[in-house]
Amino acid sequence: MKSPVVCFWGTRGSAPCPEPSHAKYGGHTSCIDVIYGDHHIVFDAGTGLQALDRSLAGVGHIDLLLSHTHFDHVCGFPHFKALFNPNFSCHIRAGHLPEGEYIEAIMAGLMEPPYFPMPMSFFNAQLSFTDFRVGERFILGSDIRVGTIALNHTNGATGYRLDGPGLSVCYITDIEHDGLVPDPDLATFVSQADLLIYDCSYTDEEYDAFAKGRGHSTWQAGMRLAKAGSVGNFAIFHHDPAHDDIAMDAIAAEATAEMSNCFVARDGLVWQPA
Repeated sequence: MKSPVVCFWGTRGSAPCPEPSHAKYGGHTSCIDVIYGDHHIVFDAGTGLQALDRSLAGVGHIDLLLSHTHFDHVCGFPHFKALFNPNFSCHIRAGHLPEGEYIEAIMAGLMEPPYFPMPMSFFNAQLSFTDFRVGERFILGSDIRVGTIALNHTNGATGYRLDGPGLSVCYITDIEHDGLVPDPDLATFVSQADLLIYDCSYTDEEYDAFAKGRGHSTWQAGMRLAKAGSVGNFAIFHHDPAHDDIAMDAIAAEATAEMSNCFVARDGLVWQPA
């Protein structure tokens, strides 16, 4: 079996920002492909889904795990060209919705007038949908274990943990931390993971100045969680659109000086465990 890899196709939060000043780290919103051999597990369907699309030649199936359905995390879905391929299949799962709401209806609603000119029925691929209750665990393929946890975010969000051959990955976005001490349940959830991908929209200074209550976290809070959970590597993710490349370079320099196993995710980055 090929070594697992993590492909970051969209690392920006809140809104895409395709500007020259943001070219180094990228402007696509959330989309990450975790590849175990021939099995593709995709986190979120932001505009980074278009970049993922171009990498899927010869791939017949993906599992799409949605953290939640705020627009920046699903706005790439109506433009996902792979879904026009009758030989392609996609299984979409979500666990953040209230009782009585269903992910299939939410995704179909993205493609109804006046938001989009073509309904979801125009897709030729085999689409399937599963609603689960956050906190549940399930298996993908024959040997990839998926854990889920509720995150503190407006309208709810789901954090994920994948434990598969050669790689454990935690995807924790969008979340607002509570104080300086990491949530012990969350620290247990991410414990000993090879890679923690975390919502680092702000710095601690920005959070204290204007961002409390916005449903997002800081790279310093993510680092505190990474240390509490003894994770192998920590990825700074979900960058605020106001952070251009100069700002991101400053964050990268400060963060990596404090934690050697830390890196700033950027669009197009392919990461492998050592």
